[in-house]
Amino acid sequence: MLLQFTVENVLSFRDETVLSLLAVPGVEHAPGQVIEVPGIGPVLRVVALYGANASGKSNLVKALQMAAALVLVGTLPGRPIRVSPFKLAPDAWRQPSRFEFEIWADGFRWSYGFACTAARVEAEWLYRDAGDGENNVFLRSTGDGDDVSVEIGDALRFDVDRRQFWKFVAEGTRPEQLFLAEASQRNVKELAPLLRFFWGLWGFVLTAPNVFAKRDDVTSFAAELLRGAGAGVAGLEVVLPRNEAEDLDSVESLAGLHARRTENAKPKIRFLHETRGVTEDVFFEEEEESDGTRRLVELAPNWFLLEKTDATIVIDELDRSLHSLLSRNLLERFLASDSASSGQLIFTTHDTNLLDLELLPQDSIRFVEKDLGGGSSIYSLAEFKAEQLEQLGNKIESGYLLGRFGGTPFLRNPRIAATTKKNAS
Repeated sequence: MLLQFTVENVLSFRDETVLSLLAVPGVEHAPGQVIEVPGIGPVLRVVALYGANASGKSNLVKALQMAAALVLVGTLPGRPIRVSPFKLAPDAWRQPSRFEFEIWADGFRWSYGFACTAARVEAEWLYRDAGDGENNVFLRSTGDGDDVSVEIGDALRFDVDRRQFWKFVAEGTRPEQLFLAEASQRNVKELAPLLRFFWGLWGFVLTAPNVFAKRDDVTSFAAELLRGAGAGVAGLEVVLPRNEAEDLDSVESLAGLHARRTENAKPKIRFLHETRGVTEDVFFEEEEESDGTRRLVELAPNWFLLEKTDATIVIDELDRSLHSLLSRNLLERFLASDSASSGQLIFTTHDTNLLDLELLPQDSIRFVEKDLGGGSSIYSLAEFKAEQLEQLGNKIESGYLLGRFGGTPFLRNPRIAATTKKNAS
């Protein structure tokens, strides 16, 4: 579960930018909108990111997944680290890009972060809090040249053999490789809960049909979503390219299956359609289906993980190719699921139909905006005074379209701007 994400000098995020999922004190939350975490308090289950085109919404998603990829895939020997610093400031490319996560996993609060350039990891740290304050798991620094120093802390209370193994992993960590990535590749079991979080966060690997093709329960879940959407689909048939026997009982194995398959080895999905007066089954190929139906197929594995596991899933443009009522129905469905055994959703959208305080609390609604220097910032609807919302009669959608909260495009054509304001009113 994600508690907080901090990013700096990455893509359009020039300055330190914080995305917190801790519920704001004083904001009312309906059942299902938050998760109660022992020792921490209520944590948001959903964050919706609004903003103009090119404001930086998608860059936040990319930053989260960039960090997850560096942890899970790592960097090949001698290759540059796949990081994208801010480009619109002098010498920003020379400065490290920084990522930091506050995570709740396996009953502990973890603080993990790293700073790196394309050439090397400059710093990396991991702390764990078991309720008695933060304790160091490891602390990595880079000296002159290619020297890598990883100090193993006492947070995990190793025995002699395990500490020696960790030191062995540390000695094998290259300057361009994260220690956590090295630990992942060497199956360091003590870090499995933390790595599981990053597998869920690396959500784009879960959008291909071959992820759920081998799981009957995920396939049935996808078919249920399609039936509920009124797409005329009665079921799904998955045709596998070859016989495989992977065990797909976790987020890691679902994503790993996707990574192992090549483009030519993807399974094929056929859509069984509802018919009247026809006795034989009628199947449509994927390319014969609408963009909305295909989008639901892409979303289905993510939604399965959201409702069935504690994964944190990030989705760019949730509403792409979906009707507004369908996007809302998906959110209502997730928020109605058992909060104690489900995950978190962070998504970007332009669908103003979701700007409804009966659906999402104020602190779940965020806006992303760029300053004159091209740097993105994030702020919450909860930062606005209650009087401002009362003046709008809590009609958040119309207030947003009128520009009351920012995060809207600056329309240079006065006729277009006038029409937009008229429609909003």
